[in-house]
Amino acid sequence: MRVGTRTTTVPGRSRIARAWRQVMDDTELGAHGRLMHVGQEFDFDRPVRVGDVLVCTAEITDLREARGLELLTLQVGCATPEGAPVVTSRSRLVFLSQGASGAEATA
Repeated sequence: MRVGTRTTTVPGRSRIARAWRQVMDDTELGAHGRLMHVGQEFDFDRPVRVGDVLVCTAEITDLREARGLELLTLQVGCATPEGAPVVTSRSRLVFLSQGASGAEATA
């Protein structure tokens, strides 16, 4: 990695984290801070380079309840302003019960 050259790559996570935060701040969703991040994967169509401009769109692709926990899958797709795909991220989150203690959450 050589900083200042066009071949320098940067993590795509920063743009994805911003889109993720917008979803978590959505009051209609009812998200809260008692959550566990249980998995994430990235599919790169090409490297992200310094100077790239990306447009990222977050989409909830799955939301369900299992064993008293709410499970959410969030997909964030990032593309160039022209629409060429660059990176797609899928995150899996588990929202713990608002009143659950740590022991109840892991049982």
